[in-house]
Parts: sequence; structure tokens; C-alpha cells
Amino acid sequence: MRLRVFLACGLAILCCAVLAAPIAHAAQAPPPATGQGIDLNGGSGVQGNQGDGTVEGSGSEHGGGQAGGGGTPTGPGCANCTYTWVTVCNPAVTPNCGAVAAQCPVGFTLETELIHQPPAVDALVGVTECRSATGITPAQVQQAAVDRFSQLLTTALPTHQPGNGAIVNLPALFATNTPAEQVFTETLLGIPVTLDVRASWTWDFGDGTTLTTTDPGGPYPVTTLSHTYLRSGHVTVALTTNWAGTFSMAGGPAAVIPGGPIPRVSAPFALDIHEAHGVLVTN
Repeated sequence: MRLRVFLACGLAILCCAVLAAPIAHAAQAPPPATGQGIDLNGGSGVQGNQGDGTVEGSGSEHGGGQAGGGGTPTGPGCANCTYTWVTVCNPAVTPNCGAVAAQCPVGFTLETELIHQPPAVDALVGVTECRSATGITPAQVQQAAVDRFSQLLTTALPTHQPGNGAIVNLPALFATNTPAEQVFTETLLGIPVTLDVRASWTWDFGDGTTLTTTDPGGPYPVTTLSHTYLRSGHVTVALTTNWAGTFSMAGGPAAVIPGGPIPRVSAPFALDIHEAHGVLVTN
């Protein structure tokens, strides 16, 4: 049995429904588990009901298989429950509710879950959260952005000049061969997401000197990234790329990707440091 709630006046109608129905915490009638069983390819059992302000779940298992799906949960207290998501506030329908709608990012609306458990007639009120048209929450998009961010990160392939080694007291040139900033446009869980990825690099030149910089360097004539060795010998040079970035959903404000910076360690390489000697030649 499905409960369909029609909203004519946004918050006013919802408040009436809440007052008329016995309120129960989610522990008595647990809502679908966020992030479980979400179809990452965009499949969903959630559909709008001709713009009447309700969304009904059609999943066969609680929290499983489809976003926002209704069905039978495995926990106690809510056997054979069905779920209906009700739009709390739609500025296109209800005037003067922009402040409520602004609680959600662009592309999401604030919805409340109504839980119906036969044979009870009245619905229980579950969680209120921001959801997309397919039942995806901002937190799920953020997690998808974090996962995609880690997949996009590359490891630098450092080079140096001169190619046959450095010379004492003369600058050796280094390059990461990786851009300092990259912008990616992705569609994650049906939401357009922009990822702005930035790199910094930490060099260990093998002689006890380290350098952290946002300069990727480059081959000659680029001389902005260099190091001067003071004595001859053999050193091992190591490079770590530190990736950080931001993401924005549906053109909204950018937010820092949590967990950064994320390091990517390049394979170390050996470098010979040569002493320069004067040689007399005849014409």
C-alpha cells in the first residue's frame, strides 16, 4: 500500500500532515540507509509524480538496489513499510520559501520522508534532507567526487638537465612534466561536478637539501626550477607530488575536497655530480 501526499501549499500542508500523524523517531522506523546499494550508473527507482510534490520509492529491499527505494527493511519495527518523499518547499509553487530552499545546494530540494507501515493509517515522519530528482544526497555526491579525485591523480615523471649528470657549482635543471593545475568536468550520480585539481611538489635532491614548490619546472630555456650541487659524487633524487583540490556541484560554490593533499611518489632516480676541470688546448 502506498501513501501519496499532495502538497498544495508547501510547508503549511506538510505541517498539517505532521500534526495529524503520530511522530516516531527513525529508530522505530529506520529510513533507507544512505549510500547503500546506490546505482553508480544512474539507475534509480525514484520517480516524480507529475509535479504534485511527492516522490515514491519502488525498491524491492530497504536501502538496497535503488536510491530512495521503498520496501521491507530487515530491522525490527517496520515490517512491510513503504516510503514517500515529500518536497518541503518548492519556490516555483510556494512563494516566500526561498530561505528554506536555499538550505540545499543547486540541483537539490529539501524533502521529508514519510513512512507508512500497514495496518497503521497514519504515516510516521522520518528524516528531512536535501535530495536530487533521483534521490541522491549531497553527501553521496561529495563521496563520489572524492573517489573520482583520487582516480584522476597522476604521478610525475621527473627529468633533469644536463642529461648525463650535474656539474658542481652550476645549476642543474629539473622538471616534473606535470601541470600545476587541471580542471575536470564530470557527471557523478547524475549531478554535474567540476573538479579543480592543484599540485605542489616536494623534491629531495639527495644532498640533504629539500624543496617544496608549486613550480613544475621545465626543459631549458625554463630555468625556474634548479638546484646547485656543491660537491661531486652520486646522489638519489626523489620527488613527491602533493595533490589537493576543490569540487563544485551544478555550478554552485566550490568546496575543498576532504582528505587532501594526497601524495603520489615518483620513482627515485640516480644522478652523478661531476667536477669540472680546465683543459688546455692548442689552436
